[in-house]
Amino acid sequence: MNSTKLRKVRSIPRDEPITHYLTSEEAEAVRLIKQRVTTFLGAGMDYQQIKNVLNIKGVILQITLKLPTTAK
Repeated sequence: MNSTKLRKVRSIPRDEPITHYLTSEEAEAVRLIKQRVTTFLGAGMDYQQIKNVLNIKGVILQITLKLPTTAK
């Protein structure tokens, strides 16, 4: 899910950081991914290499976003 869709389904204002609307589990997952990307950058990897590692090596961390339920 991209940031635009997440903002829409969670009614997050454009001037608010998305991170303020994440659950503690989601925030921890984001923190871990950022930490790993920082490590890859420190090892001299570029964007495409990091993207490939994250895609090829399988799911490093699965994040399940909870969407609000809609009334029927």
